[in-house]
Amino acid sequence: LSLRRVLLSAPPHPKKRTKTWKKNTKKKSFAVVIQQLPECLRDPVCVFYLVLRALDTVEDDMAIPVSTKVPLLRAFHERAGDETFMMDDCGGPGNYGRLMRGYPAVARTFNGLQPGYRAVIADITKRMGNGMADFIERQDVRTVEDYDLYCHYVAGLVGVGLTDVSRGFFFYFGGEVESVESGESGERGERERSLFSSPSKKINKNNSSSSPRASSP
Repeated sequence: LSLRRVLLSAPPHPKKRTKTWKKNTKKKSFAVVIQQLPECLRDPVCVFYLVLRALDTVEDDMAIPVSTKVPLLRAFHERAGDETFMMDDCGGPGNYGRLMRGYPAVARTFNGLQPGYRAVIADITKRMGNGMADFIERQDVRTVEDYDLYCHYVAGLVGVGLTDVSRGFFFYFGGEVESVESGESGERGERERSLFSSPSKKINKNNSSSSPRASSP
């Protein structure tokens, strides 16, 4: 069975699928969306979500000392395909904790993806992890511009990565990933960043209002 079926436990019958998704994942809407994607995109998008969900779980866990958390966030992209990596004491007893304890399953499936998919997931994870770490070290958000940048790191980059997946920008140019953000400079790159940042601000505002501690730097 594929990773998405194991982790999302999606039975073939629609009513049973809905019931199981509600039981096994907090991000019910995302689970449903993954199942509607073309077959070739389901595993890459599912792994992309789970790697970033694991990264965000590390950021949100207030029990992890900053001295441990910051270097872990900055190097988390190196853990994406590490089949020995897991955290028993991160994420609590719920679904996020289960993800961290069962992370080797994510890593194994990550390693089975095409190189381009792996490169994009690692690239977005690296940028998001470094952005999270930067704001933890700063300890505050002082301006609207700061808040917009934080939202770009924690939510806007998700849109960048998903667009890379859906548009098929999985090519190496001089050893680097060509992506919507890193591959487009000047006015076009700034315009696409703005498009992703605008909805990300709304997403993060909703998250902040429901869980301020977990959704703030």
